[in-house]
Amino acid sequence: RCLVSHDISLRALVHFLAIPKKPIVKLPEAEDSDESGFWHLMTAGKKYAANSGQTTGFWRVVNEGPQGRQAVCYLHLPLLGSCQ
Repeated sequence: RCLVSHDISLRALVHFLAIPKKPIVKLPEAEDSDESGFWHLMTAGKKYAANSGQTTGFWRVVNEGPQGRQAVCYLHLPLLGSCQ
């Protein structure tokens, strides 16, 4: 239901992106049926981070629109960690 990979524009020592396979450009365009897909984005990123040794001390954020610093035109969920 999603793809997870390292981000090419690192903002932290640990920086992954979880991207849904269903194209969603903006969060307000998501449908009620997408709810389980959002939860899958959370758990897939967590598993990927754990496989890289990052099990605690990370954060997730969704950037929405230009004022929300959305840099790419599709919904994605970054996981960032190991920042001190």
